Amino acid sequence: MRFVPGMTCCKPERVAVGLECDVADMVCCAAHSCQSAGDSGRANQLRRLASIFPPDRLVQIAQVAHCVADALPILAQQCAALPDRATRRCYAAVVERVLNESDYKTFLDLHAEHWARSRGITHSGDSK
Repeated sequence: MRFVPGMTCCKPERVAVGLECDVADMVCCAAHSCQSAGDSGRANQLRRLASIFPPDRLVQIAQVAHCVADALPILAQQCAALPDRATRRCYAAVVERVLNESDYKTFLDLHAEHWARSRGITHSGDSK
């Protein structure tokens, strides 16, 4: 399986003959790739998928693969890296729609940590 931006199918031999997958099939293949990666490779695979799929789709993939906890730090880091507050809020709203309350709270906590760390803010709220 090969996942790249703009793909129409993760199997190059299908693409070569003009066949495409629908989104549900892509989610299924991506989830399978996460499950196949095992504990040690799952985060790396999710990071790769995060560069290809939008955040709500990445959550869907993680839910199917039973690895939402592995996806939350990746989603939080992506969100914290966005350039402005409005964009971060939109991203968080997309994620909120597909996560349960507990996972969304974890996402927000992780996001706050990433955001503060990337801006050099210590736990007391002071800059370094």
